[in-house]
Amino acid sequence: ETEHDLESLERSLEVWQQRLQNAALTPQSGVLELSGLSADLDLLNESSSNLTPGGAAALRLQRLNRDWASTSARAEQACSELQTE
Repeated sequence: ETEHDLESLERSLEVWQQRLQNAALTPQSGVLELSGLSADLDLLNESSSNLTPGGAAALRLQRLNRDWASTSARAEQACSELQTE
């Protein structure tokens, strides 16, 4: 199940990274959608105690967390810039 959840969140992140690269505008509802998916990432982090430290899945989860934080910040910045225009 962890593997499936990890793959699903990685795909969602890829979609959001593409949206941010291909569009100048990120609607606020999109940022809310991304924030909602963050709860799924939190649950995955909580259930990751069974992962082998340094194992492939653990490393993927670490990378996902870093990339997720970066993408979320970029989406929030894009939304903030829209609101100031």
